[in-house]
Amino acid sequence: MSIIIIIIIISHHHIIIIIIIIIIIIIIIIIIISVIIIIIIIIIIIIIIIIIIIIIIIIIIIIIIIIIIIIIIIIINIINIIIIIIITGAVASLDKCQSPQYLQLGKKGTISCNYPGDLYGAFWYNSTNLTSNDRPFISLREGIISGSGHDSGEYGVQPNGSLIISKVSTQHDHLFGLATLATTDDDPIVEFVHVVVYDKPREPYPTIDATGCDQKSLCFLELNAASSLSCNVLRVGAVLDDLSWKLRTNSGDEQISSQSKAETSVNELQSYHTVVDISLQTSLSLRLFVCAARSNVFEVGNNESTILVESGILETASEHLLVTPNETVVMNCGEDVSFFVWKKVGRTEEIIAFGTKSMSEVMMPDGFTLQISSLVINTVGNPTLGTYTCVYSTDGVTTKFTSTDVTFQEEERQTGWIVVVVLLLLSCIVVLLIMFRRRRLKGVPYDFSTLLGIEFLKCFPGIPVLPCVWNPTFTLG
Repeated sequence: MSIIIIIIIISHHHIIIIIIIIIIIIIIIIIIISVIIIIIIIIIIIIIIIIIIIIIIIIIIIIIIIIIIIIIIIIINIINIIIIIIITGAVASLDKCQSPQYLQLGKKGTISCNYPGDLYGAFWYNSTNLTSNDRPFISLREGIISGSGHDSGEYGVQPNGSLIISKVSTQHDHLFGLATLATTDDDPIVEFVHVVVYDKPREPYPTIDATGCDQKSLCFLELNAASSLSCNVLRVGAVLDDLSWKLRTNSGDEQISSQSKAETSVNELQSYHTVVDISLQTSLSLRLFVCAARSNVFEVGNNESTILVESGILETASEHLLVTPNETVVMNCGEDVSFFVWKKVGRTEEIIAFGTKSMSEVMMPDGFTLQISSLVINTVGNPTLGTYTCVYSTDGVTTKFTSTDVTFQEEERQTGWIVVVVLLLLSCIVVLLIMFRRRRLKGVPYDFSTLLGIEFLKCFPGIPVLPCVWNPTFTLG
């Protein structure tokens, strides 16, 4: 029995040991698995990091490649531009005849070419599509000039290839072709020259189509209703780069219209025409409109015409100014005036003068002149009495005005003396009436010589009283 118990006890211990061993093994396995998992996770993280690094490297490489490609493209474009410039320069160096060239109508003209030395041959054509069947209207070969243009006397050729036109007409406004030979062995060089025929405008400035603006570069318009202003440069040829209306202020010119070309008939040079609409201002407004023409041709030039436009109602109280006859009167318009108009206001308005900082015009030169923007009145023999108003602007935007009522001091003095004399006579009459009244109440006879001679003359101090021979008396009943 005891042996059995011992065996059981021993078996029990083994089981415990086995269990412990199993537990230890399980723990070891778990630890190993955990370590393996950790290692796997670390490996995965490392792989991810490596992948990210690889991606970053790839992106950097791609960016570098793109930058290199862009740099290469830029370099190629720069090289192409340089090549184009070189080629263009080489071609330009071959163009010995400048294009376009401007010739004045009715004058002798020359289409200039700058070939070095004398040419073997120069052949001028009216056609731009030169073929073997085309015949030049004039040619130069070994110093000999021939052709229909030479025979008619219309054209000539210089040794350097330049074409001479004896009298320029509108028929010469087109593209000319030129073929030149330096020597008999050279290939012909073909060039085309655009000839623009122009004429000097009749007026040295654009023409404004408004009353009072004929043959003037500065004029004035009083606007009573909404209207439009037209500006023209007639029959000058295609030489104007721009013709437009501008509103001028101290801040600069504001373009308010665009260039438009008028229709031209056959054998007439190009004309230019531009229009601007002007609104009617309810309040007083003075604006400066400029019609400006721009051209690269010296004879046509860059010119402009200006017009002062006033609109709105002028309501103002006048300041009084007393002047003496034969006096020179100066009335100021304002300070730092950009443009102005002086007028005499009465039953009707009379425009006296107007102008800008650079130019002005006096419409009534007899008796009036200008000192910049101030009006100078010479009162000698002139009807200068009246109200004078200056409407002006200092910035080109805001409109101001000043009004002065001019009167003669001499008239003021005469009027004053008349009033004094009348008052004095009235005073004397009152004194006489009082004296008559008192004498009547006292029953004193009236001595007219004393009354009218002494008492009346007392009203005039400084006048000696003389005795009167006739001394009638009578008593009023």
